[in-house]
Amino acid sequence: MENISVEEIMSEIKNSIRNNSDNIVDKERILYHIDDFLDYEDEEFIRQIYFSFMKREADADGLECHLSNMESKGASKKDTIRLLYHSEEAKSHNIRMLRLYNFMVSQNIDHILNKIKPIRRSTL
Repeated sequence: MENISVEEIMSEIKNSIRNNSDNIVDKERILYHIDDFLDYEDEEFIRQIYFSFMKREADADGLECHLSNMESKGASKKDTIRLLYHSEEAKSHNIRMLRLYNFMVSQNIDHILNKIKPIRRSTL
């Protein structure tokens, strides 16, 4: 059996999901990829998520709240996507996100690998 690193496995999984996401068609557009939103900035970013997840325009309070979280509290785009994706309103529309779960898993794996690497080096 060929020796393969965890990093190579994760890279293959990410590439497979990214390549296969283009082949999935849903007429009511309930399936999204995290990259569908990352090119938008500021208000347009928040508005696009609301329209996609909640199927409506962003209300003034929601828009202000999420912009404030990003600008003054340092919330990332992925944090904002994750927060809105897990809202009760988005859940009511049965929205599905490709790569959001994989992003969270790979973040955890990267964190674990960074802790393991110094241990491996020190035991060699």
